[in-house]
Amino acid sequence: MRIALVSRELYPITSGGIGVAVAGIAAALSEIGEVVVLTGSGAEQEYRRLQAAGRVPLPPSVRVEFVREEPGGECGSFYNYVHLYSARVLDRLRELYADRGPDVIEFSDFLGEGLVTVQARRSHEGFLRETQVHVRLHTSAELCAVLNGFVDEGFEARQMLNAERHVLREADRILWPGGDV
Repeated sequence: MRIALVSRELYPITSGGIGVAVAGIAAALSEIGEVVVLTGSGAEQEYRRLQAAGRVPLPPSVRVEFVREEPGGECGSFYNYVHLYSARVLDRLRELYADRGPDVIEFSDFLGEGLVTVQARRSHEGFLRETQVHVRLHTSAELCAVLNGFVDEGFEARQMLNAERHVLREADRILWPGGDV
């Protein structure tokens, strides 16, 4: 089984709960298949430093690959930097799995990183014909905003929330880890 986990957070590079969960999921799934973690290029230098020091808590069989990102940079015709990043995720998946998509691609529900991949899957992109797209519930940016008492009504923020909703609505599977999510 070929599994791709996509997350801009990855422990120990980031210390948030999503990154810790992704590292744990990658380690567990590496026992049943080929696991590739795709994360943002902003983490590459730190990852390489930790790898050289032998401080990456992932099994050697888990590959970590990087997706070019430019937070706050020019987005061109994309709605925001996460929309652009989600398009680059799909491009990177095509590079890594040239013959056919992985069996499973898992995204977090945070920020809608799976937007372009889900759109491609729903429009019957041949590369993803036999791929299941899953979304694991951690916490969405929309839920964080609501709980913090402020939901930005600006265009870019609305598009990010719409991207999260679209990914949740169109994924093949929603994964609920249990507990207080």
